[in-house]
Amino acid sequence: MKKILSLMLLLMILTSCGKEVIEEIPEVKAEKTTYQVGVKENNFVNIYGNIVNSTLKVIAPNISGKVTTLNCEPGKKVGAKTLIATISPNYDGPAYQNSAVQNQALIEQIQKLNDIKSFTIENFESQKKQILLKKEELANSRTNISENIGDEKSGIKNQEKIIDDSIALLKQNNKEAEDDIKSQIANLRKNTYNTLTKASKKLDEVYTISDKNNHSNNDLKNYIGAKNNMLKYELVEKSKEFINFVEKTDENLSSIKDEELAKKINEYSLIMKQAGDVIKDSLASNNELPQQLIDANFAEFMGYSDGLLTIKNNLEKLLNAKESTKTNFDLKLKELESKKSTLSSEQTNLKNKENTIDISEKNIDEQLDTLEETKKTKLKEIDLQILSAEQSLKSTDINLKSENLYAETSGTIKTKVAKAEGTQVQIGTPLCEIIPDNNSLKLEIFSPERLNIGDKFNFYKKGTQIGTGTIISEYPTKTEKTQNFIYEGKIDFKDLKAGEYLDIKVLRQTSENEIWIDINFVSPKLDGYYVKKLVDGQVVNQKVEIGNMNNGEIQINSGLKKGDILEK
Repeated sequence: MKKILSLMLLLMILTSCGKEVIEEIPEVKAEKTTYQVGVKENNFVNIYGNIVNSTLKVIAPNISGKVTTLNCEPGKKVGAKTLIATISPNYDGPAYQNSAVQNQALIEQIQKLNDIKSFTIENFESQKKQILLKKEELANSRTNISENIGDEKSGIKNQEKIIDDSIALLKQNNKEAEDDIKSQIANLRKNTYNTLTKASKKLDEVYTISDKNNHSNNDLKNYIGAKNNMLKYELVEKSKEFINFVEKTDENLSSIKDEELAKKINEYSLIMKQAGDVIKDSLASNNELPQQLIDANFAEFMGYSDGLLTIKNNLEKLLNAKESTKTNFDLKLKELESKKSTLSSEQTNLKNKENTIDISEKNIDEQLDTLEETKKTKLKEIDLQILSAEQSLKSTDINLKSENLYAETSGTIKTKVAKAEGTQVQIGTPLCEIIPDNNSLKLEIFSPERLNIGDKFNFYKKGTQIGTGTIISEYPTKTEKTQNFIYEGKIDFKDLKAGEYLDIKVLRQTSENEIWIDINFVSPKLDGYYVKKLVDGQVVNQKVEIGNMNNGEIQINSGLKKGDILEK
């Protein structure tokens, strides 16, 4: 694939700027062009489609698996809701296994988010409780001050009792808060141990670090991280200490202090992120290392990295809360004891204290309002993350369940393509052909790169967008001349007619800080690809690692950053 990409890139650059490659062409003075590197905000694949008359309805599955039901007898009349076939997933196949891994990762992510949500609610409720206790103290103080204005001695005794009760309550609340924080830290340590155990096991399985995994497939090792062996070697060396630490510690991580643990968790989070970067730099192979497995491992490693980072942040929050609780307790206790020792001097200030309480109560009400708004905002953010994960979970569930295929049109069965029930089929494999009672329209989409069933797209006619659609099936063969993949798209045909061509844009998500540049700024050389970068007013040849090409742009995997200035 890289050779093809190199030839395409070389051909485009020779065509557009041959001076940079062929020295024999006489020099032509031209105005120099500069280009500032930026982050690509969105991405899409430009392809085309053709509307044709559908004289034949082909029933094909959207999942790989085994045909468990096949109701396709030539000459039989069917309706739109007639069940033609049922496909059971290939439970031992890589597609099912990858989906199962993604499904489990999403379930764990949703569980973690729900745990974070519960912790967040408890934290806000704890803060609210403390504020309400302050408000209650102020209300009690107001009542007692008002009662004691006419009888100073009685007022002092009442206030002393209030302060004694407040001190007792403060100590009780402080003990409860400390016990709660200790309990949460203990639970977090066990959660950390479980996460580190799973993460180290996954590292060992993929990168065969320990002796027990040295029997793993050596051919597979050659594909994993092949695009960046230096980073892979660095990862393996770091991972040895990680795995050794997990093997020697207990579930309570009792051998390490809280502050050191936070640093360890952050260190191991970076290792898991690096593991994701290495697996992403693997060479995909249909037999040894499918792209789906690379993507699944990448997602799992990043999930562990993000999970450890969340644990580390939660641990630091708990440690800060522990310190803050002690500091607040000492300050409040000192404040109450000071009030108790100076009650005699406050007899003439009772009225002024009422005004102070008014202001304090107002401040407390404002704190409660602010706390409630902050709580709503934070919970909304978490709920949105949970919703996004649940939607992704629904998508992966599709590949884990059996699929029922219906005729979707009334007509007569023409051909039984699949041999019989029990046949193993792939996505898009024709099972049954139906002649519709009435000809209908369908959209055939032609793409030089593989798309996914369920991909969304916009379609255009004469440069104007007229609708959106979804990829619903893939044809089993490519076009003979161009070797394009062929798909069927589901759209609302409205006033469209057979024979019309449509421009198609399949929407793609881009990774954060993904960099693409104009392909004309890249020059191929014998040892790789280069761009001319301006550094302190001087032009230097900067080597870059390239990725995909799309719509006149090329992806830069390394060598450039946002803000760099290029010259052509």
